[in-house]
Amino acid sequence: MSQSIIKVPKESLESFVERLKSLSNLAVETTKSNYELLRGRYETATIVVYTSGKVVLSNADILTPVIQTILPDILTEKEEAFDIIIGSDEAGKGEWLGPIIVAAVALTREAMVQLRANGVMDSKELSVEKMRALAREISQLSINTKTVAISPERFNELISTLKQELGRKNLNYLLAWAHKTAINSVITSEMVRKHRVMVAIDEFDRLRMQAQIRKIKEFPMLTIIQEPRAEEITSVAAAGILARIAREDWLDRQTRRLGVDLRRFTQSEIVEKPWLNEVAKITFLKDEEMSRRRK
Repeated sequence: MSQSIIKVPKESLESFVERLKSLSNLAVETTKSNYELLRGRYETATIVVYTSGKVVLSNADILTPVIQTILPDILTEKEEAFDIIIGSDEAGKGEWLGPIIVAAVALTREAMVQLRANGVMDSKELSVEKMRALAREISQLSINTKTVAISPERFNELISTLKQELGRKNLNYLLAWAHKTAINSVITSEMVRKHRVMVAIDEFDRLRMQAQIRKIKEFPMLTIIQEPRAEEITSVAAAGILARIAREDWLDRQTRRLGVDLRRFTQSEIVEKPWLNEVAKITFLKDEEMSRRRK
């Protein structure tokens, strides 16, 4: 028996619980805390639905096929309104070690349902091992995927140039450009001509991103949204997983190349290394050191 965890969008949670209760084989049990919306037994498996939207399945072999039959009936308004949703998300923007990776993923409604049933959710809630397994599924089920990497060395160069030209560091400028580049790579003319397509971006700098959105391929049927906590949209969560795995893979490659485990270094240790500029965002190290000294 293998336990599995999935995430249901909060706007669909009530409908999800009602659909579960309507299953003839589900025996509803008493909940064990205020955080549980539903606890039940289905054949030899247990299912627990939490107020956060997290759903724990004690036996994925039995329950995943059941979940896959329910999820198409509780699609969110956004998922119902579009045939294809392209999501983009990033990894590494807040860490001093390693690159910034932005990924974009184009998924049909059917693929989103399958991926959600198999555990695609916000990458911050997943182990690296689980993300690797899901990344393979995402690649197989997606229409198109694209990752854009900004290496630490390139990041340091670009931030320095932007500071000289604009008089300030501008991480959001780089992020907006990377999101635009990744999204443009997965959109095709045929896709937009034949289908209702939406692009969903996790909001980080609305004004900066709006300027880049104007550079995304212009099609009359293309809808673009920015919103906080966009990881509830399966395509955005899938993009976050691909971005996180691409960053992990980059760190693995550099660890092998340098013969040291980069993840074990502290900031004070790594600043002495001759290859610092190749693996670390220098401005992040300086900012964190200044913050530490002020404390």
